[in-house]
Amino acid sequence: MESEVEAVAARVVGIVGEVLGERDVPVGEHFQDLGGSSLQAIRICARVRKELGVKAAPEALFESDTVGEFSAALARAVDRA
Repeated sequence: MESEVEAVAARVVGIVGEVLGERDVPVGEHFQDLGGSSLQAIRICARVRKELGVKAAPEALFESDTVGEFSAALARAVDRA
């Protein structure tokens, strides 16, 4: 059974994929290596806030080592809220 944190992390990865136009986002890759732009980062963070109720700074996508790290950090933030 998937925990709430895992479900939230999976949803964040899903949002990243939807915005990037990718069906399967490799969570071990950096956002920029997937072709992510600053405008896409803004869109992702807006959707995360709308859907999950947690603020995410677009810079966090670029500062995180991987998409998986970004999604896990947001999932932990949702879990604490």
